Amino acid sequence: MIDQVSIPTVGILTVGRLLYLRARPVQRDVREAQIPYSRRLRPSDFFKRPRSSEVRDSFWVLPYGTLWYAINLPLMHLTGFDGRKWTYSLAILDSLFVWISFRLGFLGALMYLGIGTFLLFKAPWNVSILWLTVCGILSWIFLVLAPVAKLPVGIPLRMRARVQGLLFHQRNYVYYTLLGIIWLFVLWRSLFPWLLADTLIGQIVSFGN
Repeated sequence: MIDQVSIPTVGILTVGRLLYLRARPVQRDVREAQIPYSRRLRPSDFFKRPRSSEVRDSFWVLPYGTLWYAINLPLMHLTGFDGRKWTYSLAILDSLFVWISFRLGFLGALMYLGIGTFLLFKAPWNVSILWLTVCGILSWIFLVLAPVAKLPVGIPLRMRARVQGLLFHQRNYVYYTLLGIIWLFVLWRSLFPWLLADTLIGQIVSFGN
């Protein structure tokens, strides 16, 4: 039953997302931060202290973990560091994770669809964090890797103060909240499914599994 619903849903959603991305301007932060600052980085930059202001600025502007870069830099290279094409690639690859999200039940899938679509349009740099999070239904290790990728873990700069300052910068608190909601939901469904199992919400969430 779930495959009969999820497969056409994934196809329709992906096409709709691509059409929307094509019709809208590329998100400003993608044009002015994600793409140009990522372009400056080389693999060797992750294994030594920054020797140039350009590399230091890139890590400062993009305070993510090495795992985030390992996922997104190859996609940026493949799309020629074109912001629109990068978001296209995120939308296409996300179709796989939308399909995986149906293992969370219909409510979990709807939650992933809503949050994923919002972040793809408003903050596409967070989409890969969602991928790691939803894979928590496959193994708990992904629930550890998701915050490791989101936070500046493994990069050659100390950025605690920077992260604290970003929490309430512009709409960042909204993005962190949405990521936290889906992370907690996947934690519940993957490790503690017996909690609330006999309640109405537990039955609704489990419907279709």
